[in-house]
Amino acid sequence: MPKSMIKIARRLAMVAFGILLIIVICSMLTPYKRISRYINRNHENMELACEGYLVSGETDKEYDGIDIQGIFGSDKKIVQFYYTGFGIAPSSKYYGFYYSPEDIPVCYCNDRFHLSENTNKEWSWKGDGDNGGIIRKIRDKWYYYEAWF
Repeated sequence: MPKSMIKIARRLAMVAFGILLIIVICSMLTPYKRISRYINRNHENMELACEGYLVSGETDKEYDGIDIQGIFGSDKKIVQFYYTGFGIAPSSKYYGFYYSPEDIPVCYCNDRFHLSENTNKEWSWKGDGDNGGIIRKIRDKWYYYEAWF
């Protein structure tokens, strides 16, 4: 094989490796992956805090720098956290997670909409108009949400 072909093959291999590396790094930075890692590292302390919020009926404004949206629901209460989001209404998307002491998946803000099971660990909901979202189980009592409006 001529030297020029070897150089081209090496460059293509380096470019392919670089693209693969970028894809792997980006997949680790999705909101779901970041939230899952955070919950799996901190769930014990967070559960204690959330149980305290549920007993008192009030929350702090944030926990460890993450916004607490509040306690939602009357019979199936959750403590919901906002992680990140983007967009301007009417095309906004929110990412976050919630603690469900009864380990029951619910819609964003424990709203009245019905959840449809996609898999044994993922549900979706459809709201008014084009509103909707997905819920994924992270671990017992902890759920990830994406909501779009």
